[in-house]
Amino acid sequence: MNEGMQNQSVGREKKCDRLRVPQSIMTASQCELTDLKLNVVEGELPDKLQGHVFIVAPVGSVDSGGLPYPDGSPIFNGDGMIYRLDFDRKGEVRITNRIAQTPCYYADQATKPGSKYANYNFQNHGLSRFSKALGVRNQLNTAFLNMRFSEDAIDRLLVTFDAGRPYEIDTESLEVVTPVGSNVEWRPEISRGFPFAPVLSTAHPVFDAFTDEMFIVNYGRSFGNFLETIPLIYEAEKLPQAIKKVLEAIARFLNAQKIVKFLLSKISQFFGCIFQFFLNLIEKIAKINLQNFVYLIRWDGVGEFDRWKLVLSDRSPVIINQSLHQIGLTRNYIILMDTAFSVGLAQTFNNPIPKHKHIEQAIRDILSRPVSPDKVAKFGFSMLKI
Repeated sequence: MNEGMQNQSVGREKKCDRLRVPQSIMTASQCELTDLKLNVVEGELPDKLQGHVFIVAPVGSVDSGGLPYPDGSPIFNGDGMIYRLDFDRKGEVRITNRIAQTPCYYADQATKPGSKYANYNFQNHGLSRFSKALGVRNQLNTAFLNMRFSEDAIDRLLVTFDAGRPYEIDTESLEVVTPVGSNVEWRPEISRGFPFAPVLSTAHPVFDAFTDEMFIVNYGRSFGNFLETIPLIYEAEKLPQAIKKVLEAIARFLNAQKIVKFLLSKISQFFGCIFQFFLNLIEKIAKINLQNFVYLIRWDGVGEFDRWKLVLSDRSPVIINQSLHQIGLTRNYIILMDTAFSVGLAQTFNNPIPKHKHIEQAIRDILSRPVSPDKVAKFGFSMLKI
C-alpha cells in the first residue's frame, strides 16, 4: 500500500471514529427525578419555547439497577422509564422521570434474588423477562400513543410494549393509571394460568382523530405450543456442574465446526417443516385454529372493546410469522405489517440458559432462523377496509 492510500485509510478510520454511537447511549440508571432543573451548557433556550417533551426508554431491571447488563442481555429487555422535559418556565428546562410501575414490576421487585420469594423470580431470556411461576413482564418501554376523544377536555397518553397491554399514564405524575382493556378482553399467546400472561400486541397502535377511535391488535402464533415446555428451561439451570461442562465443550465444538452447524440447522428446519405439516393437517381435519390468531380491536376510550377475529378469504386464520410491531391507518383502511422483528416468548429459546454463554451461542446458531426481509412487502399491503 502506497503512502497516499495509507493516508486515505487513516482518514476514513478517523471519520468512522467520529461517527460511532457514543457508549453513553447504552448506559442508563433507574434513579427517578422530580422537577430537576437542567443546566444548559451551550447557547440559550428560545424565549418562546414552551410545552413538554415525553421520552420512554428501557433502563435495566431490578436485578441490574440500570444499564448495561453485566451478563450482556439486550438493552431492549428492561423496565420502561418515562421522562418529561418541561419548558413552561422562561429560560429553564426541568426533568421529571418515573419507571412504568405495572403490577408485574412490583412482582419483579418482590421476587428478586435475596428476597423471601426468590424462587419465583424473573430472569432475562433474550428479549423476554420471564418467571416460570408468574409469567412474562410487561415492561412498557417502547412508544407512546397520544389520544384525544371528543368527550375529553385534555389529551390522554398511552405507553406501549410489543409483549403486553398498553397502559394509560398520568401526564403530570407520570404514574401508570390503568391498562387498556381487562384481562378477559386480551387473549394470551399461551394459557398456563400465569398471573402475568404473555399477551402479544403492537408497540405502535393508531388513533383516528376524525372518528375518535383507537385501533390496536392482539395476536398469537402456533409456535406458542412449544412454550408449554418452558419449565424445562429452568430445570436446565439445575443440572450438575459436570454436565454443564460437557454441554459447554459440545457447544464450543459446534461453534467451531461450520459443517456440523450447517447440518444441524438443516435437520432443525426439516423437523420444523414436518411439525408445521401435521399442525396444518390437524387444523384442516378438525377445522380448528391451533393458536394462530389475530384480533383487530377498536376502542372509544371508555367501556369494553369491539373486537374482530381476522381470517383470509378461504376462512383460514391470518398468520403472523414475526410480529405486528406496527400498524398503520388511512382514511379507509387499517394496515397490518408482519415486520422483521421477532418478539414474545419465542425469544426465550434464544437464551434458555443465560449463565452459560457457550451453550446459548450453540442453541442460537442451530435454532435461530433469519428474519424475512420481504415480510413488510408481502403483508404490509394486505389492508382491512374500515
